[in-house]
Parts: sequence; structure tokens; C-alpha cells
Amino acid sequence: MTTNIFKSAIAALALLVAFNSCKEEKTKFHIEVACDPEQGTITGGGEYEEGEKATLTAIANPGYYFARWVGDYKSEDSVLTITVTANKSLSAIFGKIESSEYGSVKITISEGGTYYLYEAIPNENCYFVKWSDGSYELSKKVDVSAGENLTATFKPYPEGSIHALFFVSPTKRVIFSKGYLQFNPSLGTHTRADGTTAPGTWRFAENQTNMINSDLNVSATYDGWIDDFAWGTSGWSGSGATYYRPYDGYNSDDISEIPDSVGKLYGPQGEYDLTGDYAYADWGVYNPISNGGDKPGMWRTLTRDEFKSFLCTYYIEKYFRCLNGFVFYSGDYPLKDNEVINTPNDLSKYNNLLYFETLKEHWIANYSDEFSAKAVGISDMLNSNMGWSYKRFSRLPVRLVMDVEE
Repeated sequence: MTTNIFKSAIAALALLVAFNSCKEEKTKFHIEVACDPEQGTITGGGEYEEGEKATLTAIANPGYYFARWVGDYKSEDSVLTITVTANKSLSAIFGKIESSEYGSVKITISEGGTYYLYEAIPNENCYFVKWSDGSYELSKKVDVSAGENLTATFKPYPEGSIHALFFVSPTKRVIFSKGYLQFNPSLGTHTRADGTTAPGTWRFAENQTNMINSDLNVSATYDGWIDDFAWGTSGWSGSGATYYRPYDGYNSDDISEIPDSVGKLYGPQGEYDLTGDYAYADWGVYNPISNGGDKPGMWRTLTRDEFKSFLCTYYIEKYFRCLNGFVFYSGDYPLKDNEVINTPNDLSKYNNLLYFETLKEHWIANYSDEFSAKAVGISDMLNSNMGWSYKRFSRLPVRLVMDVEE
């Protein structure tokens, strides 16, 4: 009996050995990975059986970032999962990050090794100014053979500004105030550019669409905010004008009733920009803006030529596109290349950039007659109709700009 059991066990063992010897072994493949050890490391390489999943992870060292996989697989995801079916070879390409107080620059070499790609990345609430070669593009290719090493300049957005840059000439950019200029004649005091102290406080409205724009009979004792100003009524009396305070203005359309002094509101006849000897007639030049840095000389109005260039660049040509290929920053609604703006409604979603409506005009210096200062609405921009204006001694809201620090 025992002998028979033993014989049966021997037979079963022989069958098992025979079965296993007939079973085909799985093929194994090697996943080879490589990178510059000074720039980063890779996990997941090695030997795998056919059909297994291999997860490769590229980890950048401090001062570097993962750019892409090259070789048998191409991807820009730092974690790559593949099904192993053959021997494969991959390399992880890392780029260098140069960080500064207000932004950083990513530098990576092209797959063919012919050029470096430089990318400027501003920190939150900051903007990219330009590259060391004077160009404005956020990303720039530089031939390896050129041996060029670009550096980027970044700046923080000024207090009271919207976070966008706008060209007002082929080489000049400005930053718009976040809202219309407002003044309270009875709230506190402010020190003006000439060192004198005057009653009242200047501020920017908290958002672009906040406009008081009411026909108030205001005076030096009025305790409330106003945003309707006669052109150039900064508080500076150096022009010799009778009407120069922010709450002054002559509101008649009858030219025969215009006092001679009104013609001196913002400079000599025939000159309509608030610049040069008459810069003090400009609100932001002469006065500090309480929520815009609180120092005189930081803000100003656009000149006639700047505003004309701005309109032609953005609205009459109907492209939200800057000159020299520079695309200005946006917030909730990033702009697309060559996006066409056809109607005022098309602009409504860009409320965080510049908000124009027919009744939300922006001052522009006069170029029609000696008694006018131009205020243009978006409907006029899109129709190329620049023929209407308000008398320069009438009251209208105003937006100020700050020059971009180069």
C-alpha cells in the first residue's frame, strides 16, 4: 500500500516537472533611461517582462525644470507610463531656471540642439519689461552658435494699476490706472509737486466701470467724490486760468460766453498736450493719487499722439495684439493670437484689461479746434469716426497712465 502511494507521488511529480518544462518563459526587455545628473534624476528604468507597465519619473534638481522626453517616446509629462513591448531608450531633457525677485527665466535647448528657448515668467502681480537685447517677446529663440546669454528685466505692477501693458507707440508702453480718477475736496490734504499743501484727496475708482459722472454743483466745501473734471484742472494755477480747480469748469456750449481764461486751462493756444511747461496742469503729475503710490509725478494723461497710436493699434485695426509681437498679459481671459474684436460686446469679457463703452470715454488731447479736448468712445474707435468732441472746459471722467519702466 505504502509502495503504491509512493509510486503515485513520484508519477505526479514527474508530470509537474514535465508541464513546467513545457511552459514558455516570458520575454524580458530593457528600458534604458539617461539624463544629465547635474540637472536631474530618473526613476523607473530597468528590465521588464513583455506586457508590463513601466512608469518613468523625471525629477529636476534645484535650479532646473523638466522640459521633455526624447528618444523612443516623446512627451512633456514628467511622469510617463508605457507598456513594455521591446527594448526602449529615452532621455529626459531638463532646462535651467534663473530666478529673480519679480520673475524667472526658463532656458532649454531644442531637440536638435540648434537653439536655446528663453521664456520669461513674471511672478504674480509683476510684469516682464524686456530682454537684455531690447526685445519684448515673452519667449525667444537664440541660436546656439550665437553664444548669446539673455537676461530678463521684471518689475512689480504699480499700486492702482490694471495688470496689463499697452503700446502707445512702436517702442513705448504704458500701464493704465485701474479706474477713473476721483477727487474729494473736503477729505484730508495732499502735498503737490511744487511742495504746497492743498485740501482734498485724489484716488482711483476701485474698478474700471465705477463712474459717478453726475452733474454736481460741487465746491471747495463739497464732501463727496467727483470724477468730472475740466481738461487740465489739476489745481495748478500757473496757466493763469480762472477755472483750474478740479471742481471748476465752464459748461456752456456757447463759444461767445467762454471767458478768455478758459483758453489757458491746459497750455497756450495751439498746444493741447499736458506736457512741457504745462505738465503741472496734468492731474497725476501735479498731485499724488492716494491709492496709486501717493506721490506726485507717477501718473499722467496720454498725449494726443499716444492715444491716436493706441486706437489705431488696438481698435481700428481690430486686433488685440501689441507691436513687435508682444502680447500683453491678461487675467481671467487669456487673449488668443490674432483675436478679432468686432463689436463693443466682444470687449465685455476683457473687463480686467480696458473697459470701453460709448458712455465711458477716455480723454485725449485735442486735434480739432482750440476749444476742444477729445473724448472718444469705443463705437467711434471701431467706426474710425473721430470727429466729435467735448468742449475742453466741460467735465468728463479721465483715466491716467504710468510709463513702463524700461
